[in-house]
Amino acid sequence: MQSLKRWLIAAGAVVLLIALCACGSKTDPITSRKAPPSLTVSCGKDSIGASRGTYSWTWGSSKSKQSVTADGPGPLELFKRNELKMLQLSDNCTVKLDFETEPTEISVEYWPAENAETMNYEGAKELAVSGSSFTAPSDGIYLYSIRAVWKDADGNGGDGYYMFYTHPPVKTAAAKTTDLMKGVKASVRQENPDALAKGGPTAAEFAVRLFKACGKDGKNTLVSPLSVLSALAMTVNGAEGQTLAEMESVLGMSRDELNSFFLSYAKCLPSGKGYKLSLANSIWFKTTDEFSPSKDFLQFNADYYKAEIYEAPFNDTTLKDINSWVSEKTDKMIPSILKDIPEDAVMYLINALAFDAEWETVYKDIQVREGEFTCGDGTKKTVDFMYGGEHKYLELPGATGFIKYYKEGKYAFAALLPSEGTDLADFIASLSGSELYKALSEPHNATVLTSIPKFEFEYETELSSVLKAMGMADAFDREHADLTGIGTVAPGDRLFINRVLHKTYIAVDEKGTKAGAATAVEVQNATAAPPIDIKEVYLDRPFVYMLIDCETDLPFFIGAMDSIESK
Repeated sequence: MQSLKRWLIAAGAVVLLIALCACGSKTDPITSRKAPPSLTVSCGKDSIGASRGTYSWTWGSSKSKQSVTADGPGPLELFKRNELKMLQLSDNCTVKLDFETEPTEISVEYWPAENAETMNYEGAKELAVSGSSFTAPSDGIYLYSIRAVWKDADGNGGDGYYMFYTHPPVKTAAAKTTDLMKGVKASVRQENPDALAKGGPTAAEFAVRLFKACGKDGKNTLVSPLSVLSALAMTVNGAEGQTLAEMESVLGMSRDELNSFFLSYAKCLPSGKGYKLSLANSIWFKTTDEFSPSKDFLQFNADYYKAEIYEAPFNDTTLKDINSWVSEKTDKMIPSILKDIPEDAVMYLINALAFDAEWETVYKDIQVREGEFTCGDGTKKTVDFMYGGEHKYLELPGATGFIKYYKEGKYAFAALLPSEGTDLADFIASLSGSELYKALSEPHNATVLTSIPKFEFEYETELSSVLKAMGMADAFDREHADLTGIGTVAPGDRLFINRVLHKTYIAVDEKGTKAGAATAVEVQNATAAPPIDIKEVYLDRPFVYMLIDCETDLPFFIGAMDSIESK
């Protein structure tokens, strides 16, 4: 304990990978080094290279001793770099230390990872070392400091420090849900500045194809393509072979392009007083004798999607935990996503999305009055309409529409009204992703007299048949799916997507709009300018509507209103 405190004072805190030159004796291979000898740490089948930090050396004759001390970066820089590696413990928790040059003395100190995150080193404990191994605690994630000393009979030598994390054994299912990212930061990934510009139109194309597949009957529909795309993109990181090729084809981007797009998109989402769009991702898994998740798969999704990682027993408690997480991340608009957890389920990849924004110009009481909405079947419903005037007019083959902005113009509501006599289902079938994206990004300047019915709508669907029809078949096939990147299974077993559950909610009134969405991918083991003219677009019959991000012109919600409830 005292050695660690002395080191922290001298070095400024936690240390990492600094190589500073030190002159050394030609006869002493230790003191001629520019960094401490390397250290490989292993437990069971897993092994890592420990990060090397501060060190000091002394050498020379008894009359002319020389020494050097190299200081590493402080703790803030350490966690910013996030270069410490994680060792996965096996059941017996015996950790072996294999030094490039065997030291004469080894001491081990450790403390909970969450203490390191807050720069709090109180409570550090020492562990007894037997030879070059020690038994690690198995009740959480811990940060370790190893001090090694090298000395010969003449007093030549020195000491060096090493650091790494350990993760508790995950061979059997956890008794309760464990947050595996607590105290651990995701790695910083390099952004691609072109990712948004290239990915936006492609994501919009996927949005339209998904909406067309779900809304082909022309009935009330509401999907969040952004939520579905996010959950499936995380899954793509575990796909290989033909399964990967099909998923990339349906989603419209390669694995690398998807990762770069979402990394950039999440960082550019605007929020302010009166408007916000939030995205959250999580991965829940159950480790058994037949299934063990890939650490690389989990780390990749934590890095690119900021996914929270949870190990859980997949019992009633897990069901409650997952639904509570979804409810929290959607501001309670989606109270639950799962009704049950099948026995063979081993992983859920979940996205949750919440949108809440006030209109840029809130409707006044005098602008809200009753009117008739003619449903697709011809019945008429009395509802409250919000009447106003907008300045962005949309025109597509077979439909006209408008854009109404939310606070500060960062997000917008867009609506398309099919031409009189055009069936809603026929219009949806004719929609083109490229044409819609062009219309949203290049609206006409015009004065548009509008009416929007006040409405509230909930929708849920299971998307496996839709995604299969779109071309993503193998991922759902227990005989052909290749999701080997997700983790390892017992010989003869195969991971496949069983269900893709999707729920949405929207409420539109005179103040603004609230909307929420959640998508869960269930993986099983076979045993988510001035106006120039005047237009009129009154949404008093079936129409298509969208919530769009004005930075990328991407529809993150898209729905169809065929019928509406009377007030």
